Parts: sequence; structure tokens; C-alpha cells
Amino acid sequence: MKRKIIIVFIVLLIVILVYLFTFRKKITITDIESFHFSYTTGTAMFSTVSYDLKCESDKCTVKIKPNNAEDTKTKEIETDLKIKNEIKTILKKYQVADWNGFNKNDKHVLDGNSFYLNIIMEKEEITASGYMKYPKNFKEFSKDIDSIFLPIYNK
Repeated sequence: MKRKIIIVFIVLLIVILVYLFTFRKKITITDIESFHFSYTTGTAMFSTVSYDLKCESDKCTVKIKPNNAEDTKTKEIETDLKIKNEIKTILKKYQVADWNGFNKNDKHVLDGNSFYLNIIMEKEEITASGYMKYPKNFKEFSKDIDSIFLPIYNK
């Protein structure tokens, strides 16, 4: 009897997992309205990197705070719409839509690194966060995002 209950439980668990992965809403990367990505690089002061993008009809505004820069060194800069397509390309390259809902933490680490990502598009939103836990290709994604925003900051 005990064995039958365990088998039923396992089958039920498998059915639930298959259902969740099969019918999970697929997010499509569309026109970006706003983008926020921040992450920490250590526990020292000013070790937070933060990038914000807000776009209106024909222009975008970026707000950039690079690593090791005081908060007062944050810059807000107007740029063209080309940046949206660059970000969109990176989002597709690393399948960031699949990160939606990622929220993992390593509770055993007291002074680790974290990240937060929020993207608002025409009809959908992607949100992901973590503390010492990261989605697939996170490191490569963050380097590519750095390569878009840091040259604008350094102009």
C-alpha cells in the first residue's frame, strides 16, 4: 500500500512538472519601453552597477552608474533609439525571456553579489533577480550590456 502511494505521488509530480513546462507562457521580446539592470561586484562601497533606459517616440534617456563610481557620478544622457535594438539583440542572443520569474538566492552566503533585471515591453514584462545564483549565460549577458552602456558614459 505504501509503495502504491509513493508511485501515485511520483506520477502526479511528473504530470504537474510537464504541465508547468509545457504551458508556461512564452514571452516574446518586442519593443522595449524601459530597461533596468543592476548588479553588485563586491561588498565595497560603490560596487553596484546600474543601467536604466527609458524611451519615448524618437529618443531614449539612459541613466548609468558604473562600478566603483560614487552615486553622485551617475550620469543621465540622451541617446538615439539605436540602443533599443542593441539591447533587444542581446536579450534574444541569451534568451533572457526565459529568465522571467528567476528568483534564486544562496542563503548560505552572507556577503555575496546580487542582480536585478526588469524589462517592460509593449505588452509584456520580464523580471529576474538573484543573490549568488544566476540564470544561464548571466556573465556573458552582463558583459554585453556593459559594452553598450559604458561607452555612452565615457563619452
